[in-house]
Amino acid sequence: MPIKASAFYSKPTLRNLEKKFERNSEQRKEHKENLKKRIDRVLQNYNGFSRQTFEAELKKQGIQATFRLNEQGLIYGLTFVDHRNRVVFNGGD
Repeated sequence: MPIKASAFYSKPTLRNLEKKFERNSEQRKEHKENLKKRIDRVLQNYNGFSRQTFEAELKKQGIQATFRLNEQGLIYGLTFVDHRNRVVFNGGD
């Protein structure tokens, strides 16, 4: 049986969710530079490395890298999950 979003205590209606997304996008900005610096630190330590090494080094920094692969196994996207600051960024961000 469907339940209306307005029936929940937290009122997850579209209007309220859009307000929350806007507030969160502002709060994410402060974590973006920190995440970039931590990723750059990992990249500067190596001239060349494997995907497994990259993921392991990021994990030490509290970052999970999720690779998106196409059917041929080629990488077409990357998402970074920062577990320390509890934020998620696409590679393009």
